[in-house]
Amino acid sequence: MGKKIYEKSFKEKLVKLHLEEGRSVASLTKEYGLGQGSLNIWIKNYRKECSQTETGTKDLELLDKIRKLERENKELEKENNFLKKGSSILCQGNRRLIYIFIDENKDEFGLRWLLNRLNIYPNAYYNYLKKRSLKQEIKK
Repeated sequence: MGKKIYEKSFKEKLVKLHLEEGRSVASLTKEYGLGQGSLNIWIKNYRKECSQTETGTKDLELLDKIRKLERENKELEKENNFLKKGSSILCQGNRRLIYIFIDENKDEFGLRWLLNRLNIYPNAYYNYLKKRSLKQEIKK
């Protein structure tokens, strides 16, 4: 099977989707049916071309800064939502209620993220789940 050749406009489109819109390489390669290596090479070549011009270097720096700020903003929004939802429960300090809060919100925030923010060891949370399932079995 021969090497597939893509038009320059197609390559630039995908590189810009990655650099300007922050789309992941994995999602783009899956969506467009490419090998991950191809897109990585195109991105590397684009960066090399841009670094040879002064405006290109500034553009890349700005894009990197924008992506960093967008990540920070997303993390701060997540933190803010967490505090809004959990403030009343967290103030009580009741460990059981905190575990219930984790159970109800792990899909939105992510289990590891919640355990980290609440300073709870994963073993403690999993022990709670084990005890809860045992109590439910005993009730049956």
